[in-house]
Amino acid sequence: MSECLDAGDPQSSFEQEPFPNGLRVNQGAYGNSIFASWTPHHPVDGDVNEDCRVNILDLLFIRDRLTQDTCLQTVNGNHQADANQDGRINILDLIYVRNRLNAACP
Repeated sequence: MSECLDAGDPQSSFEQEPFPNGLRVNQGAYGNSIFASWTPHHPVDGDVNEDCRVNILDLLFIRDRLTQDTCLQTVNGNHQADANQDGRINILDLIYVRNRLNAACP
């Protein structure tokens, strides 16, 4: 999965991208096109480390990436740490996850 899914300019149009599209344009050649990659769906909102539970580990995951670029081309999970998908990793992501603590996969 590309770390640049839903990482384009927040002001850019994304209506050509297939659903689920993350409500933000993808970066790259196929952004805002019918060929754009789909945004992965996580069964638990706020589970940024994808262990099927929203807990302190998700908060630590974000804390370790605060203020980093959400689209670094590495395997460090920066795109996941942007829990509220506003294009930044900041205190708002911590609050977003905190408000979902104790949620788990069905």
